[in-house]
Amino acid sequence: MVFQGTRIFVAIALLQNVNATPSAIYDLESFFWTLLYVLLYHKSEAWNEEDKDIWTRLLSAGGAKDYRMEADVKRSLLMQLERETIEEESVLYKYTDLIKRLAT
Repeated sequence: MVFQGTRIFVAIALLQNVNATPSAIYDLESFFWTLLYVLLYHKSEAWNEEDKDIWTRLLSAGGAKDYRMEADVKRSLLMQLERETIEEESVLYKYTDLIKRLAT
């Protein structure tokens, strides 16, 4: 299979194994990355420091030198989102429940 997709939105498992068979679960994870990107991008004027950090890490994943490095950056970002409390000042705050569910 030829790898297709904008890497910043691609599921971690597909980045780790570009020959993996696409599935609905990978599509759901891609939706998560797209949602996170859109929520941050369209509210950039209201970012706090936490939002800036998430944005920087998300973009650095897309610019990684190889797919596995990108997968590692995204996995650590997911772990951060899963275990840390999203501050009320964050543009992501009102989507906390959705982000936590998708990140687990």
